[in-house]
Amino acid sequence: MMAKEVFVFSQRIPYLKRLGDTCSHQKPTYMQSILTNLLLPISLIFMLALSGCMQPDALQSPQMEGIITGEDQRRCVCCGGWFVDIQNETHRFTRLPDGSDLNLQSYPVEVVLEWEVDPNACLGDEILVHSIEEK
Repeated sequence: MMAKEVFVFSQRIPYLKRLGDTCSHQKPTYMQSILTNLLLPISLIFMLALSGCMQPDALQSPQMEGIITGEDQRRCVCCGGWFVDIQNETHRFTRLPDGSDLNLQSYPVEVVLEWEVDPNACLGDEILVHSIEEK
């Protein structure tokens, strides 16, 4: 479309005339006011509530069965400890809980344990074992 010129107080202001242009002094429509005053805050609260409910899988577990499959003999800063398979996932723990009399000289060892994901995990597969006993 063609630009027009408007003379206001001897100033020339070009503008484009388009379909659907609204003036800035018009009131918002009923739907616009519902969207900004009601739906937007409710949707933000809903998204924040959902993000607070999402947790990593199995942060803390009741007693579960597992199989200690062996020592982690890799030579790296975050390596060491023992591998344990729990529900078809391999995890690693670096120390036994106090008072544990578990014999880890031969593998595999079937165990029942209480554990949680280590919040300070270095490689991401570490767990903290709260109690463990041979099955």
